[in-house]
Amino acid sequence: MAIRAVVSILSELYYAQVEALWDLLEKECGLPTMQEGSIPHFSWQIADDYDADELHNDLQLLVKETGAFEVATNGLGVFTGDRLVIYLQVVKTPQLASMHQVLWKRTQPYSTDLSPLYAPNAWMPHITLASEDVDVNALECIMRKLGERELNWKMNVDNFSIVVQEEERGGYVHTKYKFRS
Repeated sequence: MAIRAVVSILSELYYAQVEALWDLLEKECGLPTMQEGSIPHFSWQIADDYDADELHNDLQLLVKETGAFEVATNGLGVFTGDRLVIYLQVVKTPQLASMHQVLWKRTQPYSTDLSPLYAPNAWMPHITLASEDVDVNALECIMRKLGERELNWKMNVDNFSIVVQEEERGGYVHTKYKFRS
C-alpha cells in the first residue's frame, strides 16, 4: 500500500546539506541509510490516500495564492516512543501554522486516513535525519556528531509537492507545485 504526503522539498543548498547529514550518520554512527528514494523535505500532512483531482486543484490554487517564504530550523529534536526519530526542528511561526491550517481544512474532506500527528493541534514541522535503528548508542553518537554543529538554518520554501512512498518502488515525487514568483 502506498502512503501519500504533501510536503515542501528543500532548496538545493539545504537538500544537499541534509543528504550530507544522512551520510555522516550512516558512516559515523552506523545508522542505515534513509529509505531508498528519501527526499529532504518537511511534511505538511500524510494520508493513506487523497482524491487526486481534488488535491491537484487545491494545491494549484494554493500555490497561486502563496509566494515563497522563509522558514527557520532551531536545532535537533527527538520523537520518542516505539521508534526514536531524530530531526531538525522547523520553527512553527504563525504564518506557517496558518498555511498548515488552510491546507488541512481544504484537504480533509477528500482525504483517507489523514495522520493525526499532522493535525493542526499536533503538527510539529521537522526534517527527519534518522528514523531506523536509533537506539541509545546511536543517539549518543548522533549528539556527539551533530550537537556542536550550526543547525539554525533559514531556508526559502517555494513549493508544495506530493510524495508517494511505495514498498516496491520507494519514495518519489509525484507532482511538484511551485509557489508564485
